[in-house]
Amino acid sequence: MLYDKVDENEFNKLVAFLFNEPASVQSKASSVYDRSLEIIEKKLINKVQDRVHTNYRFTPELFPSIYFNYRMDCIGLNGSLVGAKSLILISRFKL
Repeated sequence: MLYDKVDENEFNKLVAFLFNEPASVQSKASSVYDRSLEIIEKKLINKVQDRVHTNYRFTPELFPSIYFNYRMDCIGLNGSLVGAKSLILISRFKL
């Protein structure tokens, strides 16, 4: 099942199998996630974008010692290396 092509139908079956509930519950989580990204953009990124690199993407091509792409909200040099990465944790019980 994990190696199959994942379309919306397969995704819905997987969610129902793993969580014993329909995937439509996830739409609330999506809106919470989208709203969280808006807040991060407004309260962090927009305020520091003229002083540091924002939405910086590390790639294996630029940094051969990493094996996957990694995005930082902001990274810069201010006497020492400074960086920020947001983590959005959504509890399905608090939606």
